Amino acid sequence: MLDIIILYFLLKKIGLLAKEKGVSSVKWKILTVLSWFVFEGIGVDFALAWAGLGEIKSVTQFSSIIISNPGVMLFAYFCAFGGYLLVRYLLERKPNQQEQ
Repeated sequence: MLDIIILYFLLKKIGLLAKEKGVSSVKWKILTVLSWFVFEGIGVDFALAWAGLGEIKSVTQFSSIIISNPGVMLFAYFCAFGGYLLVRYLLERKPNQQEQ
């Protein structure tokens, strides 16, 4: 739930930056959401593998692991923010609308 709240505010920033660059804000917002969840999934996988919990057979087992190891989700949020930073970097490299 926390990731959705953070993502909402980051999408507002990406939308403003996309308008400043003169490109479609919807396209960049969708790219940000996809990047966020892909990087979050990668972060969960890395954290679980690092903790030695690679084989999960059910959702309840996953829930109990997340509850007993909150560092897994914290690392996943850190990785997800990296996905946002990647999209922001790609968008910032585009020239501004006035420079074209």
